[in-house]
Amino acid sequence: MAVLRIHGALGRLTDVASTLRTLDTAYSQIYRFLHVDPDRSTQAPALMAGSDGSSRRIYPPIPNSARPIVLRIRFASDGHWDILGLGSVLEVIRKGINDHEERKKDRAYRNEAEQTRLDLENGARVQDLLERTIATMRTLGLSEEEIRESIADQITRPLNSLRRPIALGIFRRAEVLEEDSE
Repeated sequence: MAVLRIHGALGRLTDVASTLRTLDTAYSQIYRFLHVDPDRSTQAPALMAGSDGSSRRIYPPIPNSARPIVLRIRFASDGHWDILGLGSVLEVIRKGINDHEERKKDRAYRNEAEQTRLDLENGARVQDLLERTIATMRTLGLSEEEIRESIADQITRPLNSLRRPIALGIFRRAEVLEEDSE
């Protein structure tokens, strides 16, 4: 387990509630992608038809022991959220928040060599997790199209859903504080 600290500012109550739901959904989707078990075909999503004729994927719940927990929220003009969860999932979320925020900032004031080194190390870690998961999916017999859809459903869209809290300033940057082996 690890603790993800997300730095940010105050928000309206409806924005905070929405942000917690968004964060929980993003965590769950990323968890499901990173923790594909080759011995469990029950992890595959079921397709549900909507009343409007559309269909959507329904994924099985993740174990309670793997669910994220809000440890602390410090409400201040520069407060933070501390979330307890699996380090691999929190690392993907941290990278998603920071990558989005970094694109908006001028990085000239930073030590570029150190920042580049850290970005490469973190990027390599996330890349390794994704590659291992994709290899497992191929072993399970998923087609390249199914793998692409899974990446979109469980990585890209959940990380994109964090754009609103970032745009509102509720999330500014994130760091993993503690990590134990999972």
